[in-house]
Amino acid sequence: MLIDKWLSTTQAAKYLGLTTRTLYNWRANNTGPRHVRNADNHALYRVSDLDDWIDASEADTLSYRRVVKQHG
Repeated sequence: MLIDKWLSTTQAAKYLGLTTRTLYNWRANNTGPRHVRNADNHALYRVSDLDDWIDASEADTLSYRRVVKQHG
């Protein structure tokens, strides 16, 4: 079994190419990639969850483009 790596908010933002402010806002609005809180109440992101979120976001974008193209 491969051990998944956990990233801080700063590391996750860099991994996703976003600002930390964006991740803070998404957490406040219960959107964005899945995260957990550690004992110190810091948000942590699992790399596999970030990858899954990226894949889902790309799929949603492709589906939207198909609908727009079909209904122009």
